[in-house]
Amino acid sequence: MRSFWLLAALGAGMSAAASVRALDPAQCAQLSQLKLAETRVEKTEFISAVPPWQIPDGVFARLGGGARMTVATPFCRVSMVIEKEIQVEVWLPDDWNHRFEGVGNAGLTGALNYPSMLSALRAHFATASTDTGHVTEHDPFQSDWIAGHPQRVIEFAVTERISASRAFCRRHRRSPGPTM
Repeated sequence: MRSFWLLAALGAGMSAAASVRALDPAQCAQLSQLKLAETRVEKTEFISAVPPWQIPDGVFARLGGGARMTVATPFCRVSMVIEKEIQVEVWLPDDWNHRFEGVGNAGLTGALNYPSMLSALRAHFATASTDTGHVTEHDPFQSDWIAGHPQRVIEFAVTERISASRAFCRRHRRSPGPTM
């Protein structure tokens, strides 16, 4: 539950600055220094518009027919782990509309939803996705991750993606809070 509020705080931090400014790759790199409870930033990277960047492969891309999708919008990509095993990514676009869209998973899926993140990014939203603390490889109803792992079920139900995302957005954009 604490992780849900951590991510919620991050999304709230993305709000209405008076003007949109160009994304600074050095500013993106500085996000790796942000300290959040029970959160470890694994990587920050600036993705430029040229050449277009291919989103990583995953169960959601395969469910969508396996087409390789590309991003031609510059953004800051933050990869982190919350608690012991909850993978989260936050994407902060250069042409940000001062809104946040946290994207979900289908069924019991434990995977980052890159196609939905791409849609949000193309609409100029800062966005985040999580694997909710488990990994599924095959389909949205794969349930072999449940047996013997009651904590994963709790993490699946309520994650910390929102608060961590908001904290990164707040730090990145230096603004008080988002429109949700």
